[in-house]
Amino acid sequence: MQHSLESRFPYLDEALVKFAINLPLKWKSKFSIKYNNKIHPYYVEKYIMKKAYHDEIPYNFLFIPKKGFPNHDQYKIDINVGFFKNGFVSNIFKMTKNDFKNIKNVKILKSKFLTIEIFGRLFQNKESRDNITEDLIRSVSDG
Repeated sequence: MQHSLESRFPYLDEALVKFAINLPLKWKSKFSIKYNNKIHPYYVEKYIMKKAYHDEIPYNFLFIPKKGFPNHDQYKIDINVGFFKNGFVSNIFKMTKNDFKNIKNVKILKSKFLTIEIFGRLFQNKESRDNITEDLIRSVSDG
């Protein structure tokens, strides 16, 4: 996840996130002579967490191969980019009209932005679920 847009929020504690971001890279990941997985064969991700819990969590569970987050149906939603204008995503990423034109036909990116937008509006902006749902229904394209 070092070079991608993460659309899930596994750690909601702001202090924990700041702490983790500021950790030295050598504690976050390391190279190993032992084969770990087919995507990164000799690379151990989340190293500090695995080291911290190696006595409490079984080895096979701690080093289980990565799997994608199943959200296939989310990519089928064709949402109008107007849903994001003046919203959480546009504010956090400082998006311009041109940026919205660029993502107009990229469903995967819109899907990730959708997750972030809903999360931000619910938990950061404290909007009601009903309000977000109504906006979303108005913004879903018909085809």
